Amino acid sequence: MKITQTGADLADHVRAMADAAGCMTLMASGQSQAIEGMVRIAASELFAAHLLPPIVAKLRSIAPKIEVDIVTAKTVSDLLQREGDIAVCAPNSQA
Repeated sequence: MKITQTGADLADHVRAMADAAGCMTLMASGQSQAIEGMVRIAASELFAAHLLPPIVAKLRSIAPKIEVDIVTAKTVSDLLQREGDIAVCAPNSQA
C-alpha cells in the first residue's frame, strides 16, 4: 500500500487539527502547555553512555526547563524496577 498525495495532504491537516484539539483541551482544563519538570529515563549502560547524550542535549536546547535524570541498569528487569518515566532497552530483550 502507498499513500496518495491527497492522503498525505489530508494527514498534514489532521495532525494540525489534533494539535489544536490538544491545546484546546489543555486550556479548558486550566493546564499549562509549559514543558518543564523532572523526567527519569531508565536505560541500559550502553544506551545511557552512547545513545542518550545527543538526545538529552537536543531536548535541553528545545525545552531548557526539563530536568533529566538517567538511571542505568544492567538488565530489563532492573529497568522495570527503577520506576522511570521512560525505559530504554534493546528490542527482544528478556525480562
